[in-house]
Amino acid sequence: MTEWHKWAEPPALRPDWDERFTAWLEEEGSKPHDWEGNHCLLHVAGAIEAQTGRDFAKGRRRKFKSAAGSKRYLSELGFKSVAALLDSILDPVDVAFAQRGDIALAHDGAGVVIGGEALILVHGHDAPVRVPRSDWKKAWAVGRRTEAGA
Repeated sequence: MTEWHKWAEPPALRPDWDERFTAWLEEEGSKPHDWEGNHCLLHVAGAIEAQTGRDFAKGRRRKFKSAAGSKRYLSELGFKSVAALLDSILDPVDVAFAQRGDIALAHDGAGVVIGGEALILVHGHDAPVRVPRSDWKKAWAVGRRTEAGA
């Protein structure tokens, strides 16, 4: 089993994080959900790497063919959900204070915050779904420590 853990200090945002995040959004942000290559964890990992240079999924990428395969993989890693895995590596932040580039959870999938909405990968959609902040269940900070995570 691969060990996941919260970074001792969250990886700092690169000085040009916004430009890199924008470029990532333009290239990757509109790709549809695909169990074998673009599921929510890889979507989130790509966004975090674009902003910080750190890839939390390095060496942990696995292709699944279904939701059941995804759940099996999470279970093998010791997690009951995507939220539990994200809790293990990122600091939570109140959804009201989530900022551009942070991570949000809605519709049982994770995605990236782009303002008052998050782009969430949802199986069966041709592109990430724009989900308003009011529908987010949880959020995590990227590149900063929060009081909740301290």
